[in-house]
Amino acid sequence: MRKIWNRKYVGLILPILFLIALIIYPMVTVQLGETILLETIPYDPTDLFRGDYVELRYQVSELDESYLHESIEITEENMYENHVYYAVLKPEGKIHTIDYLIDYKPIRGYILKV
Repeated sequence: MRKIWNRKYVGLILPILFLIALIIYPMVTVQLGETILLETIPYDPTDLFRGDYVELRYQVSELDESYLHESIEITEENMYENHVYYAVLKPEGKIHTIDYLIDYKPIRGYILKV
C-alpha cells in the first residue's frame, strides 16, 4: 500500500516541478539577459479582407551578400544549400545593426542566428 502512495506523490509532484521549471527559465533570461534595440521597417499594407494594418519588419532581416565575411565564399554549387549563419551585431547609438555574417558561432558579442 505504501508503494502506491509513493507513486501517487511522484505522479503529482513531477508535473508541478515541470511547470515551475517552465516558468523559471524565461524569468532567468529576462533578469540576467541584456536588452538590445533593433531598427524596424514599417510596412503599411491594405488588405481587402483585413483592412488597414501595420506589419513591422526588422532592419537586420534585410540582408544581402555585402554582409558576408570575406572568409565565406558563395558558389553555384552551395548557393541553394541550407546554411546557418550568425549575424554579429554592432551598436550604433541605442540601436544595434549588423556588422557582418559568419558561418560559425562567435565566442563574444551580440549575435543573431540567421
